[in-house]
Amino acid sequence: MKSKIISLLVVFLFTLAIQPVLAQETTDLEIYDIEKEQIVKRIPNTPEIQQDVTQYLKTIDRTIPPLGQVPKKGKMVRIPIQPPSQIENQWIKGTIYEVFFILLPDRDPFIIVYDEARKPYLLQSAYMPQHILKLVNS
Repeated sequence: MKSKIISLLVVFLFTLAIQPVLAQETTDLEIYDIEKEQIVKRIPNTPEIQQDVTQYLKTIDRTIPPLGQVPKKGKMVRIPIQPPSQIENQWIKGTIYEVFFILLPDRDPFIIVYDEARKPYLLQSAYMPQHILKLVNS
């Protein structure tokens, strides 16, 4: 029970960290630096990025274990999905309006998506979103 509470707290705190990002209605990608606690780059949303997101969503093959604590370093990339995408797998079913790619130094990339009830899902795929990774690392 204690680990579930900690897990929920970590996701809640992670969500709070990105609330300033959510407050701005934009179609651009927003790259948030966890260490600096701010958006460090805005990039126009392109068809290539949307293809990366779509491919990632189609190939989700696992959930990831709770983080245990809020990361101190890394990047979060908020990507609005245009148009919103239907997703259905063993973990989530519904319409996805945006994806948060989480890029941490000691983990493979993963995403956070929310269902219509704003329940967060931490999901992962073997697919590497090359366009997104290139933008973040440039």
